[in-house]
Amino acid sequence: MRGFGRLLKKDLESIKQMAIIQGIGIILWDMFFYSRIGRGPVEVAVAPTFVPFALVFFWLVMQAVQVYRHEWQIGGIYQTLTLPQPGWKIALAKLTAVMIGFTANAILATLGFWWVMQAAGGLQIMGAYGDAILHSMVARAYFVKATVGFGLVYWGFGLHMAIIIQAGYNCMRLATRWRFLLGISYFTLLWLHNLCGAIGYRIFAWVPDIAVKIPQHVWNVQGSIDSMHTARIFIDSGSLLGSALGLFLIFWLTGYLIQNVMEA
Repeated sequence: MRGFGRLLKKDLESIKQMAIIQGIGIILWDMFFYSRIGRGPVEVAVAPTFVPFALVFFWLVMQAVQVYRHEWQIGGIYQTLTLPQPGWKIALAKLTAVMIGFTANAILATLGFWWVMQAAGGLQIMGAYGDAILHSMVARAYFVKATVGFGLVYWGFGLHMAIIIQAGYNCMRLATRWRFLLGISYFTLLWLHNLCGAIGYRIFAWVPDIAVKIPQHVWNVQGSIDSMHTARIFIDSGSLLGSALGLFLIFWLTGYLIQNVMEA
């Protein structure tokens, strides 16, 4: 994987500047609203710290394209295409670089949000829900699981968009004219991905569904929390497997286009 390491280092260099600028922006943003604590309702200071999560996702969308566009602009893509490296490895290096930047700034945004919230009163600002989490091990365990779950969904959706956007951009590079019309390739890839999910629903119907337990005390903290029941939400495993397979095929398409269609 020595070749992959060199490719990844090169791609990290191409996005490093914008990733650092965004990271500094997140820090300054959270510091400003940290300074607003005590000067008004706590919600005014805490709520804006969710904004960086949207900006980090917007950065992901932009850099997923820029990591390819940058090389085309400076001519570095021609050297990359002549390297004795398979297309999937080149595509994987660029995808990994973008996801590293996305993950790093998402973690920074999470730390900033937690820092401001703790300074504003911690979980107690959530009222009865916060008290339930603070005084019940059961509620606290579910809170941690829910937080991790939301984080994985956020990261997974980012990966999903990065793969589709990069595949769509490479499709657009195949045309020398009317490239803006090939923007439809993004919607086509999204449709194909959804189609894979629907097919997976049929093919993998034999796979047991994923049961997610939702504690009822999340909505109602009255009474004895430890004795309350939990509700179950079932997630179709077949659709998830079909969607995962669809993403893999779209990523494979990117590597195929780089190796066999793009001409240096």
